[in-house]
Formats: sequence, structure tokens, C-alpha cells
Amino acid sequence: MKIFISYAADDLDKFNIPKIARELEKETDIEQVFYWHRDNQSSQSIVDYMEKSIEKADIIMVFCSEISLESAPVKTELQMALYLNKNTIPVFDRIDHVPLMLKIKRGVKFNSNDFELFFNELLIVLGIKETKEQNILIEEIATEVKEYYDFELYAPEAEFMKELEKLIRTEIPFLDSLKIFGNSLCFFCEDKHIKKLSIYKKKLSFLPESINNLTQLRELYIEKNLLSFLPKSIGDLKYLTKLNLANNKISSIPEEICNLKNLTSLTLTKNKISSLPNSIGELSNLIYLNIVDNKITFLPESIGNLKHLRTLLIFTNKVQSLPESIGNLKELRILYINGNKISSLPKSITNLLNLKELFLNSNEFETFSEDINKWLRKIKKRGCKIMR
Repeated sequence: MKIFISYAADDLDKFNIPKIARELEKETDIEQVFYWHRDNQSSQSIVDYMEKSIEKADIIMVFCSEISLESAPVKTELQMALYLNKNTIPVFDRIDHVPLMLKIKRGVKFNSNDFELFFNELLIVLGIKETKEQNILIEEIATEVKEYYDFELYAPEAEFMKELEKLIRTEIPFLDSLKIFGNSLCFFCEDKHIKKLSIYKKKLSFLPESINNLTQLRELYIEKNLLSFLPKSIGDLKYLTKLNLANNKISSIPEEICNLKNLTSLTLTKNKISSLPNSIGELSNLIYLNIVDNKITFLPESIGNLKHLRTLLIFTNKVQSLPESIGNLKELRILYINGNKISSLPKSITNLLNLKELFLNSNEFETFSEDINKWLRKIKKRGCKIMR
């Protein structure tokens, strides 16, 4: 068996392509693995490499991400694979990053927290590893089902929902997934798993540690409640993509929240948070971060590692300065830092090439220095709206 790996160059480290290739080549059933960053030669163009390697390969493994959706080489490789009728396997970080033409294929979700589990699943899809043990485990788990009103849920999830109902003293109604979540009391389930949960304005004072029973939870909204802290177990919700905890009384955020590698949107508006976790930069897929109206005094240097971040809202806090690493946020479009205690800006702010809106007003700039004025003119020339 020969395998060609298709991926966007910027995803090389995210998906750990070199390690995957090495581990695949250890399998006796796999003769060769092709991938450009290892195999490229100065005398060979990438197009020639694509054509020759894809033609030789039995399987095309396509690593799907937000970046790969826009990658011209990945699109070309996929077209070649489909034209040659090659067996194609999508590997994805999020299902909505899988191109429509590949959603009918059996794929594998990449697990950055458990490489061994991911790799075993990959071998099963490749047909190299037997699935007997896995099927037995699935059958055993499937027997542990409980009724939750008109729905069947895996027992730990049904138990958590009942516990939550006791805390808010009311039933939680089902809401179709096509409806808008947030600002409501509802849940959505699928395949015996809770996928979305919203608790709005119910005076909920704490989340039970057993929140991690919701092993497949994608979206969690706990708005306008009385939460003062978060359980560390929230970090176990490895499939969570959206987390909204606006309008509570939360004073600190546990480091464990940074385990949520699939999180794309985090809203912490109107709480009492004084600082963000030092490892906030580990939320590698975060696109939207809203920490408006808190008591935050500084931003961790690691915030510069949020390479996919597009919106950063930190107005109405007590931030005194921005870290130099802010300039690493190459995808940032919107930066609102108004209503803080900022008196200067780092030069690296000129590195924000995609910035479209920058709000600086209501800070502690007595005057803008010559350097800052020069930097702001440079940013404005790129089409960025600046509010001073």
C-alpha cells in the first residue's frame, strides 16, 4: 500500500504530518508514504511531484482544516485524486472543514490530545487494524442507555441532565439544531449524545464536576447566571467549539480550559475576571475571543500563539499595555482595546496586516508619540478603521 498525504503547508505542524508519515511507514502493509516537505527536491516542481506521487499512490489522505479549504495545492491534489478514482480518506480537525465532495467518505477526526487513539482509528479506516475489540466496546457502551423524556441518552449524560434540572428547578426542553442557541433554555441531542446545551437566566450558581459526562458536547451557553467559578473538568470537553459564559460572576478561569483544542469561540463578557490563563495560547483553533467588561490588567504573552484569531474584544477592562506578541496575530481583523488604561503601543502592532478595525479611544494616551502616529498611519493605509 502506498499513501499520498495532502495538506496545507501551514498545517504541517498542527497535524504533525512528519510523525504520522513515520508511524505509517512502520506498518508492514504500507510500502511508501509521500509528502512534499520531506520528498521535495530543488529540481522538481510541486506540480510534477503531485502528478507522479498521486498516480503511484493507492490512497490519498487529505488533511482538512480551515486553511486547507483555501489551499490551491490541496484543491489541485484532490481534483487529481478524484479524476484518477483514488481511494480518498479525509482527516479533519472539525467536520465543517471537510469539503462537500469528501463528506460521503469515511474519515478520521484528528485528536491532538491522544495521538495513539487517533492513529489506531486511522489504521482501522485504512483497513490495516481489526475492529473486533472496538466493536465489542461500542456494543457494551450502547447497552448503557437511559430514557431522558422522549430521547435515549447514554446513561452518564442522562444523569448529568437530571442533576442540572435539580439545580435550576425546571425541565430543559429540546430545541431543534437549526434554531438559534443562546439566550434560551434548551438542549439538542444526536446519536444518544448531548451536542448543544444552553442555560439562560436560571440563577445557576455552579456547574457540576460531572459536566465532563457530556463527552460529545459541541456548544455550551451558560449566560446570565450566577456562576462564580468553573469546574476543572470543563477542560475534558474535547469536542467543544463554542463556549459562552457571559454575564456571570466568574472571578478566575482554570488553566484546564486551555485543553479545549477545538474551541473556536470563547465569550467571557461581563464577569469579574482579573487575568487569563498563562496558557491561553494553547487554544490553537480560537477565532473569536470576547473578554469585554471584566477586571483584566494584562494579556499573557502566549496570546500571540492564537494564529487563527480574527476578533479580539477586550474593551472596558484595566489592561495597562499590550504584549509584543500581539503582532503575531496575523489573521486578526478586529481589535477593540478601548476603555482600558493603555498609554503606549508595541511596535509589533504594525505586523497586523489583516486588521480592519482598531479602537483605541478612552485609554490613557496623553498624546500619541511620533512613533505611534507613524505606526497608526501605516495601519490606516492598509484600509483599517481606527478610532482614537
